[in-house]
Amino acid sequence: MDTSETYIGMCEGAREIQALKPDEDSKEGRDDHSYSSLFYLPVDEVFGLLHWDNDEGHWMIGDYHDNTDRAIWLPRQDQLQAMIKDKYFQLGDMAYFFWSWIKSNIQVELGLSSMEQLWLAFVMSEKFEKIWDGGKWQPDGTRLVVTEVPINYAPGRYRLS
Repeated sequence: MDTSETYIGMCEGAREIQALKPDEDSKEGRDDHSYSSLFYLPVDEVFGLLHWDNDEGHWMIGDYHDNTDRAIWLPRQDQLQAMIKDKYFQLGDMAYFFWSWIKSNIQVELGLSSMEQLWLAFVMSEKFEKIWDGGKWQPDGTRLVVTEVPINYAPGRYRLS
């Protein structure tokens, strides 16, 4: 799991992603009381996992229940993929378009160095039409639109909208 300054900054700046973070209304982790989502608390400069505290009867991040409103959610790769799964009929389709995006996108040249960073950049591009400029998210004026699928690609149906 990426906990680098770059990924924290990318996540903090991705307001659209932060709006989707698990919180008190989320069922994630509550039923089985398991640790689930990683957060960074900038006030205390610590990382913590979101979990339900049975004794206290509320959500906590690590051992912290204060300052959690300013916590930055650091989504895992599977959480990022789940945000765009409805766009594709099959997992192979998502993987294909992710790979196509990597091959044809300057994002890779901006020093993105983990799968979480790449997937976050892909989700922001696909879902919110934004790109990472190395310091903040910008509207994507050079959005890749796949209009043809190569003849050798045949895992299944795909959506191009």
